[in-house]
Amino acid sequence: MKKIILCIAAVAFLSFGHSLSAQTLVNLGLPITAIKTGEADPTIYSGFLAGVSQNFKLTSHIGFTPGLYYKLTLNDNQQESTDALTHNKFVGHTLAVPAVLNLRLNISDRTCLYVFFGPEATMLLSAKQELWIEHNDNHINTNLLDSEEAGNGQLRRFNLGLTGGVGAKIDFLNLMAGVSTPLFNRYAQVTPDETSATIYLGIGMALGK
Repeated sequence: MKKIILCIAAVAFLSFGHSLSAQTLVNLGLPITAIKTGEADPTIYSGFLAGVSQNFKLTSHIGFTPGLYYKLTLNDNQQESTDALTHNKFVGHTLAVPAVLNLRLNISDRTCLYVFFGPEATMLLSAKQELWIEHNDNHINTNLLDSEEAGNGQLRRFNLGLTGGVGAKIDFLNLMAGVSTPLFNRYAQVTPDETSATIYLGIGMALGK
């Protein structure tokens, strides 16, 4: 129920912004996330993101852009021993709500270059881990948001972070590249020495000036 209320509230907010003639941005993107814990090598996650933002023009060069984005995160960590290949697969679904300022260099009435930066709140909707050995039908599935299943490996459902990047709006086409990082680590009950960052490239449509 909380998820449904949050989604309805976000859609209502974006619709209200549209009634104020805010510029609507519909974007798709490809994120790459690197997470490093302690001295171990970083783990790389791929995925997909999609969402919508509304750009409120505060001045001709400054805007405020809240948004609502869905992100899919995937990883299949494989380790090979002498006689077996072990898979550790992760699938995560996240709702992200950035609220950034943007500074624009206007090239023409419908074309500009811009930089953006600001906070981002995230809610992890689902996080599943699957362990198995190659050619073995016995799979171990764990819900990483359930403390009874994951124990100390339980992931944090809510997080805050920072995001920023650069972009270009060329008529109706919107291009962007950015980076985001959480302020807190992934785990709810333990505090490992962890650093995390996501780099993403996006393309979309800009509706309105």
